[in-house]
Amino acid sequence: MAASMKDVVESFNRLTHVYGEKVDENEIKEVLDKVRLMPNLTKEQWAKAVKWLADMPKQLAIVKAIPIEQK
Repeated sequence: MAASMKDVVESFNRLTHVYGEKVDENEIKEVLDKVRLMPNLTKEQWAKAVKWLADMPKQLAIVKAIPIEQK
């Protein structure tokens, strides 16, 4: 679990670097909200999903575009 959380923190640090020194808290909330829609994730899968969405804005845009019943 600690390693998974470290990956999440590192992802957000990379996101901070991409967007400058300030990370938009709405972006963070949006990533977490989208991951919450994914059922039955283990802690490791949850951390990987957050990292995956936080690392690439295009991936987040794709997930946002998928209809809710397909998520």
